[in-house]
Amino acid sequence: MTHGLCDGEMTLKKEFLLFFLAAALKTMILGTLFLTADCSLSELVKFADVKSYLKIAGSYPLPYGMEGMEVNVRHYPLFPFLVWVASPFFGGNLVYAGFFTAISISALCSVVLYLIARQFTKRAFLLSLIFAVIPAKWAQVSVYPLSESVFVLLLLLAVYYHLKEHYWGTYLSLGMLLLARPLGVIFLFSFLLTDVLIEKRFFVLKYAVVAMAPFFVFHGYLFLLFQKFMFFTHYGKSGGWGGSVFSYPLSGLIEGIKDQGFLLARKTYTLVAFGFYSVIFAFAVYHAFNNEKYRLFSALIIPYFIFTLFLKGSSHNWWMLTLPRFLIPVAPFGLIFLLGQLKEKYLYVILGVGTAWAIAYAAGSHVIHLIHGRIV
Repeated sequence: MTHGLCDGEMTLKKEFLLFFLAAALKTMILGTLFLTADCSLSELVKFADVKSYLKIAGSYPLPYGMEGMEVNVRHYPLFPFLVWVASPFFGGNLVYAGFFTAISISALCSVVLYLIARQFTKRAFLLSLIFAVIPAKWAQVSVYPLSESVFVLLLLLAVYYHLKEHYWGTYLSLGMLLLARPLGVIFLFSFLLTDVLIEKRFFVLKYAVVAMAPFFVFHGYLFLLFQKFMFFTHYGKSGGWGGSVFSYPLSGLIEGIKDQGFLLARKTYTLVAFGFYSVIFAFAVYHAFNNEKYRLFSALIIPYFIFTLFLKGSSHNWWMLTLPRFLIPVAPFGLIFLLGQLKEKYLYVILGVGTAWAIAYAAGSHVIHLIHGRIV
């Protein structure tokens, strides 16, 4: 009993340490944004998506209720709600609350990944800390008031509860995931595919139905507010996102490389990112047929990756621009594939190089943001 209690206390200490180290790395990246330009936090949130989330947060306790909010419906309410809840601690300043919420939640992602990864590797602590800075796009967007942080956290919680066979927790997390970003429906499908078709756990269907109720309540509320259904609202080409040619995947990657409107650095990074996720996809396919313990990871990665290849964008070379950001949710499972069996010394090297790269990427992208008016 005493030995078990000591192990529990040690694990709790590791979780707290991991949270603070991850938060410190995130704060360092945010600090880099101040060193690359003379700007305030308020100026950092000029990116359209960030402004939209903060505007939704400002509309609480009646979300989307202010005039002209229909265009903001494409951004879902969970992250803005958390920002609104945190705002009293910052004197009602939504900008400060937004950055605090994003960094805190993204640091928690590393903690939950640690709880998952330790079931597969002895290097779980280092691997989870590496996730604070790799991929670089995640390291960047996770410090901004954007929904990626809470989306990834809920997905990781769903996986954690599933591995513990706490299916109520799994589907409750997935239900909340649908209130963070509508693409959560793809992961809900993956879990149902695993539980119902493969494992024959038909009882989880009742959990899934109950968990999805808030999603439909939310859209019912939007219908009452705007007098029309707002599922997966589509908007026309917005332009101004960089590049000069409108394109679709996979042709978007080819057209983006040929597009003279893109910087060479951006083309190179997108190719590297596509290669990184292609390797993860290959591992997922391999483990789906050869390694049962990774089957859930494969079930999450494969449908999501394939889905990205058929998306259509609403801007110039949308797919070329969005790929590194869109594939973030499957990255933590890919890191378990790629890094789980490496020696500790190699993981320290990856952590150091990854931190340097994340800081350089944040600084470089911010400079481009100042020039072109968007996060890249």
